[in-house]
Amino acid sequence: MDFLNAFVALSNFVLIPGIAYGSQLALGALGVTLIYGILRFSNFAHGDLVIPVLGYLCRSFTDRASGAAHRHRGNHGAGVAH
Repeated sequence: MDFLNAFVALSNFVLIPGIAYGSQLALGALGVTLIYGILRFSNFAHGDLVIPVLGYLCRSFTDRASGAAHRHRGNHGAGVAH
C-alpha cells in the first residue's frame, strides 16, 4: 500500500506537472520553429501574443482536466488553502 501511495504522490507532484510544463515548452519551441521555417529568420515578436495565449489555454486545459480549476478561484493571494 505504501508503494501505491508513493506512486500516486510521484504522479501528482512530479510526472503530471512535468509533462504539462514540458508540453508548454514544446509548444513554444514548435511556434518558434514554424516561424523560422516559414520566414527564414527568428521573429520573436510573434511570441509576445501567441505564446502567452497558448500557455493560458494549456494551463486552463490541464487545470480542468486535473480538477484543479476550482482551487484557483477566490484565493486572491491570501495564502488560504482551499
